[in-house]
Amino acid sequence: MNTIGFISETFIKEKYFNITTTEGELLQLCLENCNNQHFVIGDVLEFEVLTLSKSIKKVINPKRISNRIIDELTDKCKNDEFITAYVYHRNENGYDVSYNGFHCFLPIKECTYKTIVEPDEPFLYGMHEFSVRNISKTNLVVLSRKPFLKNQFIISNNTEIEILSDGDNYIGFVSEVRVFGIFITYKYSTGLLHISKILDNYESHYNKENQLETEALLKEVFIKDRNVEVYFESIKDGKYSLNWDKTLELNMEICNELLEKGLMVTL
Repeated sequence: MNTIGFISETFIKEKYFNITTTEGELLQLCLENCNNQHFVIGDVLEFEVLTLSKSIKKVINPKRISNRIIDELTDKCKNDEFITAYVYHRNENGYDVSYNGFHCFLPIKECTYKTIVEPDEPFLYGMHEFSVRNISKTNLVVLSRKPFLKNQFIISNNTEIEILSDGDNYIGFVSEVRVFGIFITYKYSTGLLHISKILDNYESHYNKENQLETEALLKEVFIKDRNVEVYFESIKDGKYSLNWDKTLELNMEICNELLEKGLMVTL
């Protein structure tokens, strides 16, 4: 009569497997008895038990039925639930992550959300929250940090907006340039420096003939990630407006570049 159990542990360079049966009995499977099959943690097997003595039993003729960890991760993926897993190795493409002993992979591109970027330290060799992005037909589990980082970003963004008040001055960086203004990001939150605060006779730049040219010239000056010193002016529906002091050294340089491009700066 065949028995059902799952691989609960591997040891000695994955040459031996501990099998926990549905009755809770612990058995051992040797790589030599795997019939050239590759098994991993969590694999549910159907097998025969060879009794050598009262204390020694071995698994023979194992056949994989499923993988209980893959089944669990599939449910987590469908329900958009986070998992907690251990990051144990870094390579040029991403991180190797262990979830209850099962190998998963975290690509580099899944470690960033807006201004939040995962550092190598102390991220490496730590337990962290992940979402399951994809599970391939070959059971390759791809993880992502983006949903978790997005949640953290929203919390930090709201907290930052709450502590900002009228007149607060800070140095932010250019995150986006549009014909109607420049979006400046502080640490997490982003405010708008309206075109009326930048250019004189700004209404003329809304003309369809001028929009593309104006936006192109603005992008040449307000290069992405360039620092701009601004101050908090007003907020409405969670979005806030910015203004700037053109006499400050950092901003004077920007104004001079705008003038060189033929754009008249608002006094």
